[in-house]
This record gives sequence, C-alpha cells and structure tokens, in this order.
Amino acid sequence: DTSSQPDVVHASRKHGKISATSVRRGEKSQMLSCTHTVEGHSRPVLAVASSSTALFTGSQDRTAKIWDLAAGKEVVSLGGHASSVVAVCYADKTGLVFTACQSIVKVWDVRDGQMKCVKVLGTTNAAGAGTANTGESVNAMCLSQDASILYATCGSTVRVWDVNKFQSLGRLVGSTAPVSTLLLLSGSHLPAEQAGAGTLLATGARDHCVKIFEVNPKLANIQTACYQLDPPHYDGVQSLFEHDGQLYSGSRDHSIKKWDLASRQLKQCVNGAHNAWVCSLLKVHSSGTGGQSSVLASGCRSGTVKLWQLSTCAPHGEFAAHKQPINAMAATDGQLFTA
Repeated sequence: DTSSQPDVVHASRKHGKISATSVRRGEKSQMLSCTHTVEGHSRPVLAVASSSTALFTGSQDRTAKIWDLAAGKEVVSLGGHASSVVAVCYADKTGLVFTACQSIVKVWDVRDGQMKCVKVLGTTNAAGAGTANTGESVNAMCLSQDASILYATCGSTVRVWDVNKFQSLGRLVGSTAPVSTLLLLSGSHLPAEQAGAGTLLATGARDHCVKIFEVNPKLANIQTACYQLDPPHYDGVQSLFEHDGQLYSGSRDHSIKKWDLASRQLKQCVNGAHNAWVCSLLKVHSSGTGGQSSVLASGCRSGTVKLWQLSTCAPHGEFAAHKQPINAMAATDGQLFTA
C-alpha cells in the first residue's frame, strides 16, 4: 500500500547529503580512492545511474532519489512505489527518469523542476496499465541512444517501449529464466555482411546464457535472439559491458568472460574473478605509475571492486568498497559510483 507515501518528497522536507570522505590507508590499490559518501536512503541502495551533473539512486526504502553532484545534496525523492526500486535510468535528451518496481516502470518528468510522474508502464499488458506484481518483475532497463526506445526486462522476456507514445512495441523472447541484465551494443564491430537494420541488444539471464538480439520495432511483435554465446556460464549472468568489439559478462559463478562479438567466440574466461557474484561491470579511468588508463571495473556481493586490463583481463588492482554487497555501479567523468 503506497497511499501514505507521496509521489514526490522535496529535499526541503527530508534531505540526504553527499559528504567528503577521508582517503583510507592500507588499500591494495591506490588507483581509485573513495572521495565522497552519499547518504539519505533508509535501506540498501539497489540501483544507481549518473549523468555529468546528477546521480540517480533506487532503494529498498521504496524511493528513488536525484542528487546534485556539484551542490553535494539531494534534489528530490521520488516515492509512490509499492516495493523496492530495483532499476533506474535517465534520458538526458528528454529529461525523463525511469524507475522500476515489481512489474511496472514509472516515468518521471524532471525538467524545469516539474518532478512529476507522467506515466506508468505495466509489463503485464500491451496497454501499459498493469500495476499488480504478477511475478514478471522488471530487473533491468536501458534506453536507445536517442532515448526514444526503452527496453525493460519482464521475467524471462524483454519488453520494448516507444517512449514518445508510451506504447508497447513488442517483446524479445527466448530465455528460459528471468533476464537479469541488458546492454545496448554499438554494432560498430560487425563486418558489413553481419550488420543489419536493427538495434543490437545483449541480455544476460539466470539460465546462464548471454543472448544477442537484433531489434527492429517495425517488424514482428515478438522477436527471438539472433544467437547465443557459447559456452554459457555455470550460473546466472548478472552484468554485461562492451568495449571495442569485446563483450564482458559477469556471473553468479564468480567468473568474468570476454567474448569477441564479430566472431562470436569466447576469448577469455577469468574463473574465480571474485569470491561472490559479479554484479556489475563497467569501464573506469584510473591513475597509476604509467599515467591514466582505462580499465574494467567489477563489483561483487562481497563488497569488493576489482580492476582488470581490458585487453588481457590481467588483474590491475582491488579495494574493499563496501562492507555489504555491491548491487550496482555507474561511472561518468572519471568518477565511479558504487552502491
């Protein structure tokens, strides 16, 4: 029941803050150090996204919050969710924020201080009116490059939405277990004969598999994967990241796999990359003795962040970021956010 929880709570009523943190000594890697702590949620943070000026978080406390990075404070708290907010994403081009809770996605207009929910997208029906938790939960979301299409998991399928019209365009099917993560692929790595007219989307699911879809909203309402990357992981896939034609997948089996997308071949597998689920993967810039470089960062449920060379997957450093599990990470402008 969310009747007692307002949709929007402005920071003037109850606000969080971003506080500077002293650099800790004794870390195994000084390539990255914690500079600030974001405090304001009353329960664990499950989702994080960022832009050049703002941070967006979703929590078990049934709210999503927007933070001003320059001012170091909470701007607004978006409420009215029936349960935990498990995914958030922001469209800089449109000023829309998307929050996922159970089987629905709320769309918020945060332009010019409006801060209002303008639409509820339900994954239970094509009209988008479903609000009940049917078990087909949204675990992850991502936006097309022009922010006109939203991809949201719905149990073992992915729903495709026209953001401009708030209409369902179809479903992506083929997984035999809930889809945990989504990643929009650049497609620039593909030879001309493999490049199609659609958008390439990678999915990772609890069936241990990574699948690649070529999504064309103008075609069939139900679309299947172009191919699956083999061999699969030994447990569910929790995270995906792409760099220079290579796809990296992190799994509950504690491993990280590196795939060449053009040849669809497994190039490397780092078994035991962590001692727990690999929950998040992304690229960060780190400074070392050789200057600044781009490395792969992985976060796990033991609270550790590890850094890896992108080309060889060789270890590049690690540090204990949290005492609790890392649920999500985001990066922008040389900054890494962990939750």
